[in-house]
Amino acid sequence: MKKLSLLGVLFSVVLMQACSSKDKLEVSTDYQSFDYSGVKTYHWYDGDDTEQHAAMTSIAHERIKSAIDVELAKKGFIERADGVLEVNYSVNARDRADVHNYQVYDGMAPGFTWNRDEGGSFLKTREEYTETEIENYREGILIIDVLEATGNKLLWRGTGKRRLPEVMMNKEELDRVVKDAVANILADFPPKP
Repeated sequence: MKKLSLLGVLFSVVLMQACSSKDKLEVSTDYQSFDYSGVKTYHWYDGDDTEQHAAMTSIAHERIKSAIDVELAKKGFIERADGVLEVNYSVNARDRADVHNYQVYDGMAPGFTWNRDEGGSFLKTREEYTETEIENYREGILIIDVLEATGNKLLWRGTGKRRLPEVMMNKEELDRVVKDAVANILADFPPKP
């Protein structure tokens, strides 16, 4: 009995982690070799970014930009008009689907079972079929780029992907989600030589 309850607890923990991992931020980075040791200044991309940020409000734009400024300041970077680095970001959302297939049996497991219908007993095979579950959701993507300002050469890119909530969040939740996403994306910036 103790083994059964321990197995139940273990299964519950694994199930909870699997469910919560759906909402985790997936981060990836890519970069070129660059000596950041003497570089501590940056400025924001000043080109026409209306196409990239067309669907965003100015409030959301400032929330993301402010979170990036805070994280870069924690790393010793200073925003200046003549900064050596140039920083930009882009956001996107897309529809996604998770497809799960499950093998379902009419009993405990595949194989044979005794059937005692209509007064007789006989051996029958268990029936098996596949059940498919499709889960649709929206995925949000935040990309942060760091470029060399003089040559406009991409030096570092961090990407964060996350399942978007189905209900609107309030300001405090949005602030927390954006700050956490930016902190996680910039966690390994600048890259170690």
